[in-house]
Amino acid sequence: MECTPAASPLINTDMIDYVADAAEAIGSEYHGKRSGSFGDTGVFSFHGSKTMTTGEGGMLVTDREDLYSRCLILRDHGRAPGEKMFWNAEVGYKYKMSSMQAALGLAQLERIEELVEKKRQIFSWYQQNLQLVEGITLNYEGPGTKNSYWMVTAIFDPKFGLLKEEIIRRMKEKNIDLRPFFYPLSSQPAYSGVASAIEAKERNAVSYRISPCGVNLPCGMNMTKESVKYVCDVLKKVVGIE
Repeated sequence: MECTPAASPLINTDMIDYVADAAEAIGSEYHGKRSGSFGDTGVFSFHGSKTMTTGEGGMLVTDREDLYSRCLILRDHGRAPGEKMFWNAEVGYKYKMSSMQAALGLAQLERIEELVEKKRQIFSWYQQNLQLVEGITLNYEGPGTKNSYWMVTAIFDPKFGLLKEEIIRRMKEKNIDLRPFFYPLSSQPAYSGVASAIEAKERNAVSYRISPCGVNLPCGMNMTKESVKYVCDVLKKVVGIE
């Protein structure tokens, strides 16, 4: 979760100081305050991999009536509320969620604490199996925080001599799917040569150091204590620990 300055050609940026990017952090807390509540608006992702999902799309939350009203216009093709239908007052977007998606999301929102606790339980099983293994670092939960553990991430010490792609390939041979730890945005070919990406590459030394050695372990809601132990046992063998 992070707060970033808002920027949009369709929104007066003088209205907004910060947007809290809580895409993957629903259920997380910092000193008793929920993720998504730190900025003028908070945004969440409902991608299929998220703890709460509608397949795609997401949610914007705010306590400010002016921002709420503005977003209702922008998300509906730039159409202002009123009696005149299909009348576009300005250029907008199509960000409306279908009724089916909304119903699916609402049902999950009503049991979000249960879903988050399941994620935390899955992480605890991984922690039990891997926390004492030298050279493997799992997600951190700092003082005063509650981590919702959207995914269980394992960072491997470079001493193993294995990049994440190789670890994923070896695990795939054992019929276990892993997901690569994110690549820094400034390393993506899409931003090659962009001045801000070049600057970011110099500045973000930590992300460039850990990205090559990080994987996300299986953590779907159907994981059991036994299946987590199996994944951990295979993983340790794959990287040469056992």
